[in-house]
Amino acid sequence: FSTASDLNRFATMILNRGNYNGVQLFKERVITQMTSPYFYNNGRIIRGLGWDINSPFSSPRGNYFTDMSFGHTGYSGSSIWIDPEQDLYVILLTVRLDYTNIRQFNQLRGDISSLAVSIFSTPRIAVEIINDMKIP
Repeated sequence: FSTASDLNRFATMILNRGNYNGVQLFKERVITQMTSPYFYNNGRIIRGLGWDINSPFSSPRGNYFTDMSFGHTGYSGSSIWIDPEQDLYVILLTVRLDYTNIRQFNQLRGDISSLAVSIFSTPRIAVEIINDMKIP
């Protein structure tokens, strides 16, 4: 459990390769080791050390986070997803009351991340997103 403010500082430190406000809190190699892919289940599940990279629990990735992104989800619905390639992260702090409706909640996580990328990403990526959108 944490606050959005603390998780903001943590994600910023991760994106800055262990540095926060000029203080090297983790060596760069520690961040690299934490976020390097480890393959399980014949390569169908990819995790880092304490991080999800690509698995059935990767819904916070949304549609536009890169393959280099990683994150973590919590049982109560909270999640954090970090994309070093886009210099972007999404923090979702919730108290999920309906633990049985996992599919809808995972869709919400993905939608929030997709929206964040479309709003805060670089112009090149934003144009790709707009081109990929299916507008009825």
